Amino acid sequence: MKLILASSNPGKLKEFQLLFKDSEIELELPPYQIEVEETGETYLENALLKAKAYFQEFKQPTISDDSGLNVEALPGLLAVKSARFAPELKTQEEKNQKLLDLLENQADRSAYFVSQLCCYLNDDEIFFFEGILKGNIAEQVSGNGGFGYDPVFIGEGRDMTLAEDTDWKNQNSHRYRAVQKAMVFFNNSASSQ
Repeated sequence: MKLILASSNPGKLKEFQLLFKDSEIELELPPYQIEVEETGETYLENALLKAKAYFQEFKQPTISDDSGLNVEALPGLLAVKSARFAPELKTQEEKNQKLLDLLENQADRSAYFVSQLCCYLNDDEIFFFEGILKGNIAEQVSGNGGFGYDPVFIGEGRDMTLAEDTDWKNQNSHRYRAVQKAMVFFNNSASSQ
């Protein structure tokens, strides 16, 4: 099955291609990016908005991901708005540092990533898969792997950030967990036909 990824981020495509490598699902970026206003209040709503818009634009089965970082001590500050956090800052490195600054004297550094996938095959076949990775926000930025908030997030039971421990991340991330659910579903669907 060939799906377009509702994104223009080559890093996200590379990560998803790696996650789906043992499946019959082939992913590619669309010919061009379209702007989709993420007006949903939940990850599911935003994933659906993106998948539906890309499906309608390109007339191809689409997969979208809406994901974000939820920080217990800063409820609602990031979450579905994670990509739009601190819009005055130009780089992700600056955003990561701002997050650390906001948590400077905070005892509770618990956090979790959420990935909500939407597979929009056609207007009648729309499927959702969610993955969650619990952990904590690090005391400082560490690591060069991954992207986004990976350099400040330590997975539960680990002592390195996702950016330092990319092999572990690739087998445990919120996206990995959502993709595993999608692969089980599509494999079961294929075998029952």
